[in-house]
Amino acid sequence: MIRNLIAGLIVSLILSYNAFAGEIVPHIFQSGTPARASEVNANFDALEKAMPRIKTTYLHDLYINSPYPNITTVTNIQFTPPRPHGAILVFASGTVCISNHIQGPRQGVGLKVSDSSGDISDGPGAALFEIAGSHPSMESWDRACAPFNIMRVFNINSTSPITIYLNGTVISSDKSNYPTGRVAHVNLTAIYLPFVLP
Repeated sequence: MIRNLIAGLIVSLILSYNAFAGEIVPHIFQSGTPARASEVNANFDALEKAMPRIKTTYLHDLYINSPYPNITTVTNIQFTPPRPHGAILVFASGTVCISNHIQGPRQGVGLKVSDSSGDISDGPGAALFEIAGSHPSMESWDRACAPFNIMRVFNINSTSPITIYLNGTVISSDKSNYPTGRVAHVNLTAIYLPFVLP
């Protein structure tokens, strides 16, 4: 699903370039006037810089045993924007599992897409996968898994490299007993867009 979303976004962006090509290219040519090679090349260079850039990374499997407030960096990706303004759209997807759960306390795994390796705070890019362990049928419960999809936007104003992290931690209302978290088949994808997103 996330791949279809990314593909649809890229196709939409490419098709929409006609609407704002005049804002991207430095030279607009009129019918019947000569075009200098340097001006044509400058237009191609501007279009190349404006096109979405995509970078992705894949992680097969990682256990998260760090109880909150400790944080595990699941994976990260370094991205250098081609222009000094725009946005980086980030998608994280995969499977999260919770095991070694005990009946009673609320336990779970927290994940966050952030531009800081130490950030697991609530807010944009954060997701909590929680088990409410007071249910009677949970006595023999061993492991639960669920897919996750997280999206976050980072608006930028420079061409400095940015490192984007997927961070994780395990939580428990019983501070003496924490579950084990595991993430698998994790894709972290960053897409540069030549405009700012809300």
